[in-house]
Order: sequence, then C-alpha cells, then structure tokens
Amino acid sequence: MVRTIASLVNRLWLVVFTFIRREANFTVDHLAKLPIRDDGFTLSFHDPPPSIRHILNRDLHDPAYYRN
Repeated sequence: MVRTIASLVNRLWLVVFTFIRREANFTVDHLAKLPIRDDGFTLSFHDPPPSIRHILNRDLHDPAYYRN
C-alpha cells in the first residue's frame, strides 16, 4: 500500500495530505474498523450502522474534542 501511495504522489499533479487525529474523527475511525467484506462487493450504507449512531450523536451535540 505504501508503494501505491508513493507512486500516486510521484505523478505530475498536486497532492496534499492533511493529518487529522483519530480523536477528532471517531466516525471514520469506527467505520475503518468494521469487518471487511471478502466477497468483492462494496459495502454501502443507506443509514448509519447501529454501532456508530452514538458517535454521530456525540459529534452533533457535544463540544469538539481538543487534544492537550
């Protein structure tokens, strides 16, 4: 995967990486940790999975996470 990223970065286009801490993006971190499908099909959601709803609710109603 690192070689693939490096080959994309080395092409003649502008590439910008933005580091976002896991703590600031719990939703994506949770989705990334969901089990991977092994049947070759893309997993898509029409509604958020039940396991992530509390995270989305916290993102909407609680103050932003600040790291010291």
